[in-house]
Amino acid sequence: MLNIKGKLFDSLSYHLTKEEREWRIKNIYRRELGYSLLQRFLISASEIPLIINSFIAILVLGITFGLLLGSNGTHNIVRPDLDIANLASYFSALWTVQAAISGLIYPIVISFVTFLLQRRHSAKASLDVYLNDTLAILSGVSGLSLILVMAIQHLLLSKAAHQIVTISVKIDILWFVVNLGGTIWFLTRTFEYLRPAVRSQIYTRYAINIVLPREVKEYLREYLYSNAPEQGLLPGLNLNRLSMEREPSVVFGDFFTGTSKEEVVINIKGKRYFVDVYFQILKIAIKRWLGRANSAYANQTRTGSFLDRQQIPLLIFPLHPGEEYRGHTPICRIEGNVHLSRLEKLLIKVSFSLQKHP
Repeated sequence: MLNIKGKLFDSLSYHLTKEEREWRIKNIYRRELGYSLLQRFLISASEIPLIINSFIAILVLGITFGLLLGSNGTHNIVRPDLDIANLASYFSALWTVQAAISGLIYPIVISFVTFLLQRRHSAKASLDVYLNDTLAILSGVSGLSLILVMAIQHLLLSKAAHQIVTISVKIDILWFVVNLGGTIWFLTRTFEYLRPAVRSQIYTRYAINIVLPREVKEYLREYLYSNAPEQGLLPGLNLNRLSMEREPSVVFGDFFTGTSKEEVVINIKGKRYFVDVYFQILKIAIKRWLGRANSAYANQTRTGSFLDRQQIPLLIFPLHPGEEYRGHTPICRIEGNVHLSRLEKLLIKVSFSLQKHP
């Protein structure tokens, strides 16, 4: 499902996702060697393992706190088919097994594979492919998260009602089963990775499903942004047509920075990456400015005032998608004497999205 916010405001990321999806559907190699829907979801989750597992941990602890707070009315939720001694043994056994898996299997196996890959010139890239294919980071962090959650539960549930302890243990068992599935996948894919024939297939699928889409998105983002007027996303002329037709227009890129003046500036604390722009909002500001610029240009052309290119009104957006910016950052410059109104400046500021991560 495409981003609803991006579709509503006609964002750059929306068009990028749309183009990438159409390319994935039409490309025969991506169809034949593409990851399954589940595998794509898990690999996407493995890019943010801390966020995913933190959410699960907070959810489980939230359920535990909720049961404790409402314990007065929950005595009969679950039949007390296990006594406290059995529950304690279940809890301790589960805790011990998960700790053993997380503390022994993952470090030993990953260290072994890393040692084997050291002899390769592309050791770092090969290790990245291995960790991605085996979901080692996602499943490993999930196991450690369960251990931490159970440690907190051990403190909270020491004097809790029997039913609450039973529910908490069953939730932990369910999480443990999921982690066990992740461990089985990790070991299975590790054995497959150690086979040279299968390893080459893993590299090919990784290149087609991960590396190539990233490269395509990077260049396509710059292309769509720089050629937004030509693509019909924004009003104005591209740089080639501007050089021929010599009329007020919009320029995307750090051109004419020596002669243009800063019009919209933001001060960035730390660092930010230019990741998105909302064309629907930006279009309003550009149309308003172009209306005034065209009128001024037409009036001064009739009087012969426009003899120098520097006098032709230009609206310049010097940022480049994906690049890092710090401190004093102009996001819009002008050339000529047609300035932006306060509303137009506000619309331009809102339309550009700079975030901490690219």
